[in-house]
Amino acid sequence: MQRQDWPAVLGLMLFAALAAGFAAAMLAANWQQNLIPAGAVLVLAAGQMAALFAQGARYRKLASRLASQGRSFDTMAEGAADTAARLERIEQQLTRPAARSPDDILQEVRALRDSVQTLAKDMAQPPKPAAERAPPRANPVPPPPQERLDLLLEPLIELATGVTVHYRARVNMADEHGSEVVHDELMAKANGGGLRPALDVHLLRLTLPVLRRLQVKHPAMRVMVPLSGATLRAAADVGRLTAALEAEADAAAGIVFEIAQADLAQLDRAGIEGLAKLGRLGATLALCEVSVAGLDLAALRQLGARFLTIDGHSIDAGFGVSSAWTEFARFARAMQFQIIVGGVRSTVEAQAAARVARYASGPYFAPPRRVRQDAGREASNFARSRAA
Repeated sequence: MQRQDWPAVLGLMLFAALAAGFAAAMLAANWQQNLIPAGAVLVLAAGQMAALFAQGARYRKLASRLASQGRSFDTMAEGAADTAARLERIEQQLTRPAARSPDDILQEVRALRDSVQTLAKDMAQPPKPAAERAPPRANPVPPPPQERLDLLLEPLIELATGVTVHYRARVNMADEHGSEVVHDELMAKANGGGLRPALDVHLLRLTLPVLRRLQVKHPAMRVMVPLSGATLRAAADVGRLTAALEAEADAAAGIVFEIAQADLAQLDRAGIEGLAKLGRLGATLALCEVSVAGLDLAALRQLGARFLTIDGHSIDAGFGVSSAWTEFARFARAMQFQIIVGGVRSTVEAQAAARVARYASGPYFAPPRRVRQDAGREASNFARSRAA
């Protein structure tokens, strides 16, 4: 009830009290003759008091609803202000010029590669004493081990059926002696050494012909290929990616580029333009290492994202699936995103994945499968025979 309403309410209550007092006085003076009028006045006063209390209750409910709506409006205003601030930051990021040109980055990568090759040659030749350096005929030093990049495909399981429906492309580095650097370690070293763009392009070129062969029996098959923000920011490397997709145009629609949420958030104008070029050739985007905080699903849809990959351990650490993940999964499915749970290692994580996702991958289901070195050549030969 508002403050300005109180005088009227108090006035009505005063009149009701006076009527009740007057009725009591009538009864006290001559209760037998004034019984009916006094009773009527009392009933009227009681009705007026009841009406006042009922109206007061309605006012209190209305005030409570208005206060709740006010709090909701305040929350919406805060959300709108936060969204406006985020849009302003994105606009500033898009309009900010890149610190270095793609040519400078490529020149730095080439210099780094030359340095690595020189260092490898020096390490392959152990130092000799001065007396042994003069004669040119020394025992030949064995050449450094020949390294190769092996393509692996990790099965992506549909949880409802338990069937492999897609794959995730992985790459390991191995030498002739059996030493191997696994995918995650190799990617970390490539990121630190500035070689990630070259590795991304090479992995796509390895994957495309194999995907073509897989699509002969399974036309809807897709392969997810990792992609870094550094690759998207380099125009030359984006050109190599688009050239590879154009060369295998009929298989390009089956490529899904995986990019980490942190990398996507740091993309500048050049990176977003590179992502758009890949999307125009039919490639799809998958966001990996997803965190609920700060995730704008509507903006992701506009960028061409269709898959969201969540780490299996983050969903259920042994205490059940959190309500935040359940609500996020429901909202993402409503916006037509496909949810993937990656790195599943236990029955607990697999059961949690089945509650929020459609697909899953990880050691619990199947390890990555090594692809033969000649698989790509066989696929290319098969494609040429079909075209003939």
